Amino acid sequence: MTREAGKVRAYARGVRKPKSKLAPALEFFTESTFVLHSQKRGDSYGLSQAKVLNGHPDLKKDLSAIALLQLLADILLGCLPEGEPHPVLFDGVRDLLKGWETHPEHREQILAAFVLRFLTDGGYPLELTDCAQCGETLSGKKALLVPHRGGALCPSCGGSGPPRLQVTPQSMAWLKKLLELPLARVTLLKLSSSQARSVLLTTLEYLERTFEKPLKTLDYYLSLPTKSLSQHNDKPF
Repeated sequence: MTREAGKVRAYARGVRKPKSKLAPALEFFTESTFVLHSQKRGDSYGLSQAKVLNGHPDLKKDLSAIALLQLLADILLGCLPEGEPHPVLFDGVRDLLKGWETHPEHREQILAAFVLRFLTDGGYPLELTDCAQCGETLSGKKALLVPHRGGALCPSCGGSGPPRLQVTPQSMAWLKKLLELPLARVTLLKLSSSQARSVLLTTLEYLERTFEKPLKTLDYYLSLPTKSLSQHNDKPF
């Protein structure tokens, strides 16, 4: 993933060799600079030089953080088209990784906020203030998030739906705050661990249904034992 060209394919010769100088720069979620040159055929690039800027080593020592990195990779690889620059999203990934390092207790909350920005930057912004169908205000009301309608529907228009996409008025307020605050400041929201888990699962299910791509790493992440996070029970939150 690059800031200038978006997601691109590149080939690095000899990178699997034990003494390869390129290998450290190509490690999982390592921020690096690259020298790329166009191939004679196809839409891929050749990689000739690379330099590590930030390897985020602390994140790669924590099993739950590694699982979250895999989940983030699942989102970027599965839902981000190739060859489309997304500089705001690229900067968002930087902010997310920094936030995960400095606020490990709020990692799920930060990822939920990133997913909301990912949807907006990808052309799928969520309507969270008024019903996406009838236009009635959603203030103080329960709502159903419906991807093909572009956001939240009021009880009259929404009816029933997947439990994770049914949200309470308080949860609607959290989602709006997560979207409004800069990513570096979403930790100011005082969500409990169970509330952050519920918000994350809601945003991820909305993402999966929007792009029609299941996140294969989500079940593995949820299977990890945790001391601080209560298990999500699929009830409206």
